[in-house]
Amino acid sequence: MKTGGRYNRLSDDARRDLCFDNPFVWAVARDLDYPRNPLSGGRPNAYPLWVFFMWMVLIHEYGSSRRVEEAFEDSNHGPWRRIREAALREFGNDRTDLIPLETPPTRNQFNYSLKHHLPANSATIAGVVRRRSRRLAAALGLGVEQSPGSLSRPAVERVAYGDVTVMTARTRSLQRDARQVDRTTGEVKYRRHDPDARRHTTGGGTVVSGLPWAFTHVRGKQRNQQVILAVDAVSQEVTEGHLVVGQYLEAAAELTGLVGYAYDRALRGVHLDLLLKAGHVGLVGVHQRGGKARDRYHGVETHHPADGPSTSVEIHLVGGAPHVRAYDVDGNHRLRPVRRKRINKRPNKTGGGFRLSAEYEVLDEATGETDGYVRIRLDQTDEDILAGYNRPEHLRAFPEDDAVFIEIQRPLRASAESANRAIDDHLPRERLHHFGFEKGQLSMLAWQAHRNAQTEAVFAPQLGTSTARLNLKQSA
Repeated sequence: MKTGGRYNRLSDDARRDLCFDNPFVWAVARDLDYPRNPLSGGRPNAYPLWVFFMWMVLIHEYGSSRRVEEAFEDSNHGPWRRIREAALREFGNDRTDLIPLETPPTRNQFNYSLKHHLPANSATIAGVVRRRSRRLAAALGLGVEQSPGSLSRPAVERVAYGDVTVMTARTRSLQRDARQVDRTTGEVKYRRHDPDARRHTTGGGTVVSGLPWAFTHVRGKQRNQQVILAVDAVSQEVTEGHLVVGQYLEAAAELTGLVGYAYDRALRGVHLDLLLKAGHVGLVGVHQRGGKARDRYHGVETHHPADGPSTSVEIHLVGGAPHVRAYDVDGNHRLRPVRRKRINKRPNKTGGGFRLSAEYEVLDEATGETDGYVRIRLDQTDEDILAGYNRPEHLRAFPEDDAVFIEIQRPLRASAESANRAIDDHLPRERLHHFGFEKGQLSMLAWQAHRNAQTEAVFAPQLGTSTARLNLKQSA
């Protein structure tokens, strides 16, 4: 399989062949199991469960479950023979229970599995796909300590990013619109509808009807060098901010080189404080009101000059960036910006976690030279809670006009929007394949496996491996 090229993309034929021999599906196959009950009776399962998860991957390639079944029915040119051959190569004689029958499954069997068996294994599938995605990212040099950059000067390879996209439901009717009463007969009818679909307002103010999913990615500097780390449904039980921060922190526990998370203004102070106390920074703009971020008085900090005793200075925040309040000879005040020098990360002595602070160089107004520094805590302190001051909401380690923010956050946000556009365009009429969060989550996990397997196939040869597949199996 020749991959890569100028755009680091697979051809249509290569991408389809990869669906029939997807390494993420093989990883899932080893951990899946049917909820067997010998006393329940009924016909035993004819196919291993991974066959129907691969069916969901193939839906993203063929466009619908009906077309997958049509392809399976083609005994001469269809993919079923190649799928069985790939399974024999992958499992051999060690796991004969994972080798499917020579006769392909039917759509009725897939629908039964999607209703009864796959949802019970959703957490298992998500765990396997996420672990292998993190190992793929590490193999590509993304999110590891050997990557370029640091906490003070992040690089693209060490910053994850995410976004929430609302995907259109299969039907226009919502739950509250489904009930209809015939005015003549009084008969009550219910339109077909998605019980989990809601109307959502996007950041631009557009109202969209559908189901939202949160994605977290990591990428390199090469074109299409992108790995989906996690995908979860955004239900009413958990807020968007807590969900995506949880995705990032779960990935950062294994990808120890990650230093920050780029996101939009949906992350507020309470979410950013979770990142800061875990030792990571958020590359997020300051919340705006009326299209403009408000300036805010921060407080008094200690200035450590190059010579002489320490003094107290007033700090004001302009767009999240700290400024020193200075006075001229006439008593008029103005705000002087300070220049960030480094970000310090110190572990807490008790209770775990970290405390982050930034050191800023203070310039002498007369000479323009550096005159010591001022150190400002970035995370929420106990004094802030007593004073009612939400520090992470207003103070930013990397404000929006900072060079790091411009070079990293903005391109990553564009990459997140591009990833959202890719999944929307890939869906038939930009509508979900299935109803509800439960089945939709399985479809999104299949999409994650589908896309990450392509990244692995494209970039494995660049890493010097002998085959197009990385050795990402869990070591004993």
